[in-house]
Amino acid sequence: CVVGTVEAMKALPMELPEGRAPCVALTETLTGWEDIPAGIVAVLLPAAHAVDTLSHVAIRARNQGVLLASCDDDAILGGLRGKAGARLKVSVQAGGAVSWAEAAAGDGGPGAA
Repeated sequence: CVVGTVEAMKALPMELPEGRAPCVALTETLTGWEDIPAGIVAVLLPAAHAVDTLSHVAIRARNQGVLLASCDDDAILGGLRGKAGARLKVSVQAGGAVSWAEAAAGDGGPGAA
């Protein structure tokens, strides 16, 4: 699981502004060619913009230990956008479903259990 502050963005930035890490990025779109800036611990996007598992960004995510997931329910993504600025603990369940909860005071950064 990863812990970060939720931030809604149109696309991944070239770099994350100082003081904004760790970040759970809720992007509107990905092309598959993006690099993932340091400090982003998760990238969540609409299923309509899901990228191939062998795309550049998917391989970067895997190599950087960044959670990359798409969601086919716009209401869920809307609810997450409403949590912008909140610290969330995001994890992938055994079946592949992504879950999240408000991060507790003791929850750390990337790789926190």
